[in-house]
Amino acid sequence: MTRLREQAMNCGKHSARVQLNFTKTAALLVWVELPLFAVIFDRSSYQGNPTNYNGAEANIFKLARSVAIGRGMWELCQGRDFTGRCVTLSTSSPDLRSYNLRQIASLRPLTRQPRSR
Repeated sequence: MTRLREQAMNCGKHSARVQLNFTKTAALLVWVELPLFAVIFDRSSYQGNPTNYNGAEANIFKLARSVAIGRGMWELCQGRDFTGRCVTLSTSSPDLRSYNLRQIASLRPLTRQPRSR
């Protein structure tokens, strides 16, 4: 039972789970896929004005200091139409300056491999 509980508690970070019933003999779990989303903040450490995105935006010109990645892999680019210097992230970042990003002009979720550099 302990191993089953550990496996249930250590599920992938891109899924949410709702525990309906847990007994000594079995666990009944319902898996819910989270939608793709990213939240851009204009201050580091997820502070300041948040802007939510759930799809590609080719022309936004946004001050960006931190990003919360809800699910998926995202490409953040300094140029519009996904040009210029781009960074691919699959986890949240409290300080985008560590990626040498101060603003972004376009972003999109990736369902394929990042473009070659």
